[in-house]
Amino acid sequence: GYGSGEFNIRAKFSQKLTDYGNTGYVDFTLGVYLDDNWEKVKKATSCEEKLDQASVTLTVTVPTNGEWGQVVRGSVVQTQRPHVWFFSISDCKKNNQAYVNAATKLNYELRLTNTDGSEFSVEERGFFIPLLTLTIILTVFLFFNIGKLRSIYNKEDELDYAYLTLIIALVLELVAIFFEFLHTTYYSLDGKGSFVLNFFAQTFTVFSQFIMTCLLVLISWGWTITYRDAEEFDFLPFSILIGVAQLMILALGVISDDDSAKYHDYENWSGLLIVVIRIGLFVYFLIGARATISKSREKIKTFTKRFCIFGSIYLLAFPVLVLISSVAAPYVRHKIIMIGTMIAQTVGITFLAYAFTSKSSDYVKASFRGRSCLLYTSPSPRDRQKSRMPSSA
Repeated sequence: GYGSGEFNIRAKFSQKLTDYGNTGYVDFTLGVYLDDNWEKVKKATSCEEKLDQASVTLTVTVPTNGEWGQVVRGSVVQTQRPHVWFFSISDCKKNNQAYVNAATKLNYELRLTNTDGSEFSVEERGFFIPLLTLTIILTVFLFFNIGKLRSIYNKEDELDYAYLTLIIALVLELVAIFFEFLHTTYYSLDGKGSFVLNFFAQTFTVFSQFIMTCLLVLISWGWTITYRDAEEFDFLPFSILIGVAQLMILALGVISDDDSAKYHDYENWSGLLIVVIRIGLFVYFLIGARATISKSREKIKTFTKRFCIFGSIYLLAFPVLVLISSVAAPYVRHKIIMIGTMIAQTVGITFLAYAFTSKSSDYVKASFRGRSCLLYTSPSPRDRQKSRMPSSA
């Protein structure tokens, strides 16, 4: 926020240096850089040129016995707008090169407090109450929809698999938000949060979005409208491979990424790949909707056209959010992604829940559930590809 932010830092070596003939301590220079100058720092060719861009420079003394050095305290001031500050430790004069070998690591602890004294940065501030509220609301909504699904099953003596798939997506989204709430709670206590909780929150969010995407694609190709069995659709096994690939991409991105200029979870190569996959699924969704419209009766055509609008908005929401965040100020990018994805997922699930349960919805009127008398069942996409030979008597 606006005003003065405080920080303190201490460092230690990963191993003792007393065997290397040094004098008992090593001095390094701490540089604190404003986000406006960070690109200049990365482009600078020499250590001295980088330090010239620093708003604050302090000496950090590190004992050679492997113990923690004294805490160095400092502050930064921002008056016009919130900023992102970058910290680096350097040894421009290479005074320590003679006795610090390549195997030696410098461990450090950096603690920052905002203008109000809290551990929360501008990006993380204000999420605690909304996350708690959304967790409670989605929990109630989940039990409501489970009751609806059970009621439909008792009435029709048949399980609505499309509705069940939606509820699974809702469960995953609820778990993701709950993990994010726990991560935020831990962050408020120690200023670190939990890597595991944050990773699980991101993972369950991606899976919830992926299940929703697969559900939209299946319906666009006519599932529950022109054919009943999703197992007969070739996209199903392929979608499982895509889901596993997304999880692997996400995990590798989180583990291997150390970009100092990453302002949200998808601002790296793994996030870009997930965006490309999402756009590819959007194109496949449009192809399916077009095929269904071209081969269906008027009522199904009307529903599919409207469904295509909703599906397009949902499927493009994530790529658009990533694009918007890339040109937004660094300190609001995390909020854009986090709030945007939660809104898109919650609204999408709510819309489909209404479509699956309301007797007046276009989906119920067009689907098998809404037909009181079924005289003809259109073939599945795989059946359409099979040649039909006349049977012999």
